[in-house]
Amino acid sequence: MINCRRECLAGYCLGINSLPHITVSQFYSEPTDIESVWQKICEKVENKTLYFTFNKWSNISFDGKINWLSIIPNETLELHALFEKIKPIASPIRQDKYDPHLTLFNYIKDALKIESVIDSNDLGFGDEFELVLGESDEIGQLVSVIYNSGHMTSQVSASL
Repeated sequence: MINCRRECLAGYCLGINSLPHITVSQFYSEPTDIESVWQKICEKVENKTLYFTFNKWSNISFDGKINWLSIIPNETLELHALFEKIKPIASPIRQDKYDPHLTLFNYIKDALKIESVIDSNDLGFGDEFELVLGESDEIGQLVSVIYNSGHMTSQVSASL
């Protein structure tokens, strides 16, 4: 099981099968409850479009073998407030500390030496994000959008 999980994890990369997003709450739901969950989120959250800027990288490993390269939004207070609004409606799978980030990809640490390439001064961009409710796969990639509140540039997701 651990080896299978590790093999699956090595495949995370934004692209055709993974939409760029910042997860607010990842939760399980019955298909028949999805519409109701989305309606409750829409009632609770007034501003469904947020602008985020990014200046920092995150390059972390949880097991010492696979690294996750992400960018960190500067507006983490806004994301934490959004998380607190959504939490009672869509109970998150992880109950520990919320960590807002946009994962770019993961890699096997020994196979790719990226640390020397990452320069925090190279970041400095922003984009508009739209609140969506979507479906994620077993490793947290947002694979489809079920509900959104308008045109999307990127997504802030409440994933299933």
